[in-house]
Amino acid sequence: MRSRSPPSQSSPWRTYFGPYNGYSSPTTPRTQEISKWMCAMQGTPYQGPEIQAASEQQHSHSATDDPTRPAVDCVPVEAAAAALGSESQTAPRIADRPDRRSSAEWLQSLRLWHHYTTQTCYVLPRSKHHVQVWKTAVLEAAHSHAFLMDGMLAIAASHYAFVYPQHRNEYTLISMEYQTRAIEWFATRLDHMNDDNCDAYFFLACVIFMLSLCSIAQSGSMGVTITCSDIAQSLSLLQGIRGILDYKPIERWPAENTELAILFRNPRTAVETRIESPFSARLDTINPLLDTLPQGLEVMNTRSVCLLALDTLRTTHRACKNVQPDEATVWRWPFTLPPSFLGLISGGQPVALIILAHFAALVRSYEHVTWSSKGWGINVMLVVERALGQEWQAWIEWPKYSLKNEIDIDSMDLDVNT
Repeated sequence: MRSRSPPSQSSPWRTYFGPYNGYSSPTTPRTQEISKWMCAMQGTPYQGPEIQAASEQQHSHSATDDPTRPAVDCVPVEAAAAALGSESQTAPRIADRPDRRSSAEWLQSLRLWHHYTTQTCYVLPRSKHHVQVWKTAVLEAAHSHAFLMDGMLAIAASHYAFVYPQHRNEYTLISMEYQTRAIEWFATRLDHMNDDNCDAYFFLACVIFMLSLCSIAQSGSMGVTITCSDIAQSLSLLQGIRGILDYKPIERWPAENTELAILFRNPRTAVETRIESPFSARLDTINPLLDTLPQGLEVMNTRSVCLLALDTLRTTHRACKNVQPDEATVWRWPFTLPPSFLGLISGGQPVALIILAHFAALVRSYEHVTWSSKGWGINVMLVVERALGQEWQAWIEWPKYSLKNEIDIDSMDLDVNT
């Protein structure tokens, strides 16, 4: 039996993935954004849906490019973008799709599954306690839920593209196709979540969030420009994960899955003791900025929202100091943010971006050592730097100096001469 109703129409997942009936057209801004991203991966200019539709046949990948590997059909840019716009209400397993059961795709999925089980599942965990979750629990759930299977193949393809850079463009596109299949199914099935499949929904949500981290962290090396809106969208996924955990509290999870879910538990009050450090002192210098913000009659106005974001950033920093660096506690900050603060980030509100810049500096010490989030902090800082006017640049010199020189925030001097 369900303990609560599934996420509502206002859920962050619906905001990110679109309305209940999916994207109505492959020409919506979200699908155009994916087309532009894919064009960037291929090193070709974005020409719009009309021109792409007329030339999609030019994007197929020839098996003769690499005679040592089986043929792999790359997905045309517009076809992958259209996948988000499909109104299909089903998401069968890859092996059950008669129109796509080519031997090349079958071999492709086997290659990716092998890569996941031999490499990816060992780099996803933030600590040794979570290895069995990604190695066993997630795989068992994927065997019963086709949408999660697509998600696992998407992250395997993304990691494959990273490990084998000579195939980066090809496997980045493949990852995007599997991801759009999973998202299409997920966006139209939120009302179907129950106690039996909630774990699979949660695992897919985590996978999609990690893929969004990769897209931001690797944007510089891929030559893709990201925006404040992209960052806000990515962070909003964590709030969707919170909605799933509200539906099924951690205490009711199977023991083997609790290790992953517990990462998203709110910071405990036991770490509320103030820690004097350069970072906490630096956050104190931002307080005067809050007094310049408009304060309306509503409870959650711009000033109160930014004050809450700053306070939770302090709490997250204190929590990080009480755990090992691989505990991923740092991601509890966006997990606890009010959605309206993410709206301020998306809209380029200067004070919100200054707070985000300091979070980016905090993240650097907790980024993945080799892959998923490595480089996230510096790429977010570059976005903030571009978005802020000259009159605000001095406020981000401190976190920018920490990031560019790879200095821990608690080893920084309060005054930085740039």
